[in-house]
Amino acid sequence: MTLHESPYVSSAHLCVSIWYGIYLSTTPTLFFMKAYEDYFSSESIIKLLCRQRIKLAKKRHEKHLLRDISLHGSTKRHLGIKKDYGFSSMFPPRRTWVRFNNIQRLKYKNSSDLNVAALYYTILETHKLVSSSKLFPPDWYLNLQTFILSVQKEIAGLTPLKLQPPETRPIKKEIEGGLTICRPISTYKLKERIIISLTAKYLIKSFDPIFRDSSLAFRATQPGAKLITHHDAIEKILEYRKTNEGAIWAAECDIKKFFDCINHRLIKLSFTCLSKKLLVKGIDIAPKAKEVFVKYLNSYTFNKQVFTLNSNQEFFKKFKLENGCFEWPSSKLESEFYPVNLDKTAIGVPQGGAISCFIANLILHKVDDLVLRKRQDKDLLYLRFCDDMIILHTDKNKCQVALNHYLKGVKQIKLLVHEPAQISDYNKEFWETKSKAPYKWANKTEAKGNVPWLAFVGYQIKYNGFIRVRKKSLEAEIKKQGEKTNQVLKAVRATDKTNINKNSRKSFNQQVYAIESRLISMAVGRVALHNFKDKTFSLCWTNGFKHLDYNVVVKSQLKSLDRSRSKQINRLKLKLSSLSKKSDGKGEVAKPVRYFGYPFSYYRFIKNKEIASLNPLSQ
Repeated sequence: MTLHESPYVSSAHLCVSIWYGIYLSTTPTLFFMKAYEDYFSSESIIKLLCRQRIKLAKKRHEKHLLRDISLHGSTKRHLGIKKDYGFSSMFPPRRTWVRFNNIQRLKYKNSSDLNVAALYYTILETHKLVSSSKLFPPDWYLNLQTFILSVQKEIAGLTPLKLQPPETRPIKKEIEGGLTICRPISTYKLKERIIISLTAKYLIKSFDPIFRDSSLAFRATQPGAKLITHHDAIEKILEYRKTNEGAIWAAECDIKKFFDCINHRLIKLSFTCLSKKLLVKGIDIAPKAKEVFVKYLNSYTFNKQVFTLNSNQEFFKKFKLENGCFEWPSSKLESEFYPVNLDKTAIGVPQGGAISCFIANLILHKVDDLVLRKRQDKDLLYLRFCDDMIILHTDKNKCQVALNHYLKGVKQIKLLVHEPAQISDYNKEFWETKSKAPYKWANKTEAKGNVPWLAFVGYQIKYNGFIRVRKKSLEAEIKKQGEKTNQVLKAVRATDKTNINKNSRKSFNQQVYAIESRLISMAVGRVALHNFKDKTFSLCWTNGFKHLDYNVVVKSQLKSLDRSRSKQINRLKLKLSSLSKKSDGKGEVAKPVRYFGYPFSYYRFIKNKEIASLNPLSQ
């Protein structure tokens, strides 16, 4: 059966047909690569749906945790929210999922990957039973196949391709001058999210051959190669420092409101220009992918759909945000680039949209070219991770020239930057300055103006090769520890000493153990005494800082995180001291204080690391 045949066939035959794939006519490409339609195979769609389903389940689980520990009515609110994007009707009940044995479970790095695999193999087993006529297709199975078919029809051009504007949700950043400054997060409906995600994957893969090696974010993973991450940037900086023993000059530049200020017309021009260059290489971008790309842009503008919400405080109140607002440098944009018709110009792409990640590399590729083109300068290191960049050079003037080319390129694509400041001394103001003109990266005791540290992608690197965590990253983790503890205290209404036993669903020991477990998982993942040395760090804070080595600075930083965690646990114990409720027998612990020391600490993460394996300067 093909998509061109009548849809009025038996359910079982329809399921089998869709599973094994459908014929989609394509225009032959000049370059041997995976066709656009192949990204929308049943297998690809199902795997992506599984990941989306587990991601949603994780968010729900966090809310259910509060309900599991509290009897207060406020924790019931989320139970009435039925926003599951149709997942419940397209997937088997959780209790029927495939269960892996202990050996099989070791294949997966974390619980999310394990659950995705369990759900996927459950669907696969169901399909085998249906296709062999051993099982009549369950309703969820039919609904899933109907959904897959609807996506594939749109990609095949048999039904109109629609991308409706996403839903905007404000996320609180900070309170300033009585205003709650928010960041807009955009969420598309499920089918649109699937189409956008798989199209982004195709575009990232297709355009990857033309992007510069200096661009390190959202790159395609080549067969047999490791995934490119922000850790690669640190490796390149350390290697550069190792091979240049003399003076090194560094420059940094920060773009203002990057995703919120990108011009749609310039995005389309970049897409067209680079598509032509790809065609020379034998890569022809599929017309349907181009259509999705254009409709993605047309579905959203910051100035028309988000900035205008500042005059609608009812919108922010729905999210319990008083005096909420979205920041946008409208006055500066008008004076620099749009003296007229700023409100009529299509500007901004969705934060959180998969294609927006691809757009970052697309629009900034021209800037990369300006910095690097026709300059075979072995002493220049230019790195960009999305809209963050750093320039290193052994010559101050050449470092400045590279920075000037970067600034020129950013201005050409009508984006604003924080003007680079001249660094005359290394002090507190240095870290508060977002953009910096060339400064000397060297021992500060050797000369005034020398800066011993530079910062990039969450790390700070010292001229001698030491690596530490950026202060803001530490502060954010400490803040998160406090937020997790506050959630528990609020859920049981800890300030209401009289009714705390009525509000708490668990005993004192259970409440303490629960928060200890959550804070440990947040820090170093799910570890146990019997396997903490062998456990792979994943989905936790320490996984984001793999290149930390054992030095006195990092030792102090990570111990401060351990102390902060202990303070939060002690604070919880103090606030719950009047809780005398008896255990319900479920998950009870024998003692009120359990040992959560070295094996579960942030500090243990770097205690036994071999510096030579991670720090090229030590080799």
